[in-house]
Amino acid sequence: MKISQTFKSQYFRASDFGDEERALVIADVRTEEVGKDREIKPVMRFEDEEQGFVVNRSNGRVMATAWGDETDSWKGKTVILYTTLVSTPNGTGQGIRVRIP
Repeated sequence: MKISQTFKSQYFRASDFGDEERALVIADVRTEEVGKDREIKPVMRFEDEEQGFVVNRSNGRVMATAWGDETDSWKGKTVILYTTLVSTPNGTGQGIRVRIP
């Protein structure tokens, strides 16, 4: 058992993926209050998935370049989520990135 998978989050975390990548169909993109500071951020919801994906600036740019700046046009599109080593303000660690198939 992996303790990181014992307590499900309402949003995807890198530990949810391991070395796997997943193709997911976007059902909706909306803003939600996220984190302990309750910041308003864009969140993607997917078909047949309970967990959402908080869209950061880097991932948002990838999708905006592919499909345009209006997130309503992203509905029905497929993204591939995968983990990779990323730099954060707190150092380096695993993060989730998007790829357009």
